[in-house]
Amino acid sequence: ELVIYAVHMSAYGNSDEVREGQKIMLLQDMKEEVDKGNYVICGGDFNHDLVADDSSTDVESWAYPFPRSYIPEGLHICLDYLTNEEKAALAPTCRSAETEMKPDMVTYVLDGFIISDNVEQVSYETDDSGFEYSDHNPVKLVFKLSEDS
Repeated sequence: ELVIYAVHMSAYGNSDEVREGQKIMLLQDMKEEVDKGNYVICGGDFNHDLVADDSSTDVESWAYPFPRSYIPEGLHICLDYLTNEEKAALAPTCRSAETEMKPDMVTYVLDGFIISDNVEQVSYETDDSGFEYSDHNPVKLVFKLSEDS
């Protein structure tokens, strides 16, 4: 089966317990589906920096690095399949909505995908709309289901 998760994880609740619980529950659920041999795709607004590594310390309180150490075997963040050059070329996916848009505004990559090993990432890109319509830019994943599953 193809199992798809659409997420919008907590950012502003100031509850580390809620954020922690969401990550653990999501990844446990996804791992159960992987263990069944299912194809698993999770996409959305993780409200965690998907580019920064776990050791980053200079972060906004609402944009902590997504802890890769939490990701179970058989799952990967799609960004991790990209080279450093490909990551650097991606447009950011989120800006702070607390102020007006400015050229030097701090931005992040909070939106993206986590996929199981039996889902092949064909392409991955951010649609740079310049935050014209939202405080987020859309992310596009083109994928193919592996026939070896």
